[in-house]
Parts: sequence; C-alpha cells; structure tokens
Amino acid sequence: MKKFYLISLLMLIAYMANSQVNSNLQTGQSQIAFTVDNNYDRIDINYPFSTKTFSSKQGNYGKPEIPIVQKRYLIPINAEQVSVQITNATEQTISGLYNIYPEQPPILLNGMPAPEWVEPDQDTYNSNNPFPGKIVEIAHVEFTFGYQIVTVNLYPISYLPLSQTLKLYSELSFQIIYTLNTSLDNRPEKISAYMDQLTYNHILKSVSNPLDIGNFLGGGKEVVQNNSNKKTDYELFTCFRGQCT
Repeated sequence: MKKFYLISLLMLIAYMANSQVNSNLQTGQSQIAFTVDNNYDRIDINYPFSTKTFSSKQGNYGKPEIPIVQKRYLIPINAEQVSVQITNATEQTISGLYNIYPEQPPILLNGMPAPEWVEPDQDTYNSNNPFPGKIVEIAHVEFTFGYQIVTVNLYPISYLPLSQTLKLYSELSFQIIYTLNTSLDNRPEKISAYMDQLTYNHILKSVSNPLDIGNFLGGGKEVVQNNSNKKTDYELFTCFRGQCT
C-alpha cells in the first residue's frame, strides 16, 4: 500500500511539473533605441537573433507606440486552458521625458496612397494611467503538424503619458500554465518521415524551449517511411480539419 501511494505521489509530481513552462525576458536599456519623428519620440527594442525574441507594434492607432515583444513556446498537444502569469518583475525608470509617437496605420507597398494621419488619443495622452497597462498575455495558440505552440506577448516598457515618463521591466519571469487532458490525443494519425523531420527542425529553430520537444506529446502518431509523401501528409492535413480516420 505504501508503495502504491509513493508511485501515485511521484506521478502527481511529474504531472504538475509538466503543467507549466517557466521562462524570462531580459531587456537592458542599451537595447532600446530612440528616434525623433514629427516631434514625437519613437521606441525600438533590439534582441539578439539567437534569443528568438522579436518586437513589433500593437496596432492601436492613435495610442502611444509602445513595442510588443513576442516569444513562442512549445507545449504538449493535449494541453488545455492555457494562461500566463508574471512571477517576478524588476522595474527601473528610464531617465528623461518622452512624447511618444501615436501609432499609425502601416503604409502599404502596393502603390496605394498613404493612410491619413491618426491624431493622438486624448483620453490616453491626458491620463497618467500606465500604458499599455499590462505586462504579459497570451497572443494566440496554434497547431503545427502535430505540435502545439503558444505565442506570448510581453510589454517590457510602460509609459505614463501625462508625466511623459517611461518605466522599463529589465527582467520579467513568467510561467505558461496549462492543464493536461490525458484522454485527448489529437495528433495526426500518420505523417511522412519527410514532414516529420521538417516539422521537428522548424520547432527547434522557432521556439524558446526547444529541449522540451523530447518531453512533450506531439508529432504524428505514426511516422511512415515511404517515397511518396502526398497521401500521409494529406491525412495529416485532414486530421486537423476534424476528419481523422
């Protein structure tokens, strides 16, 4: 009986350990670049390519143009109820006063006229509430050939518009939390060896936790060694459309 309880406890610990992914984001002031555009200050953050960390815009036109930082993580294919939370944040003030550029619609490279200028949102710029008012969120979850990948949005810079001050979260520690549905296995029934290797290499290059690929459920249920990939890859595609056979 004691042996049974010990095994159950070990299984529970293993389950809990596999129900979260821990990570962090470090941003130094030397990585932040400021430029002046139309009497406004614009911000850019640069991360080494090897960190698989990228900054982009929010798409909130007229709001202060504060960068989003995105990172991608592999989670088990049977993970559900995915969320993210901050576990530690180190905050510092960036010296100086900044009139942050109001984000504008992108200029399309198709010959169309440039979009009209969007004026600063007065409710935001006349407030001293921190913008964007959040530090981390789940951007989206996607399925890639039998693997599940979650993209996390991080906001290492916070802007106080009325006082024109900036705060930097130089280090953010966070957890991606999920529950494992042991009765769920929605991997594709079959996948060709070619596609399996191609997907494996893609995952290793694109996520921030590549070592977990050997620990998480993912990929095809059966890898088929053959010279013609069309049938098995078609089965993979239709499986994700809910037509697995």
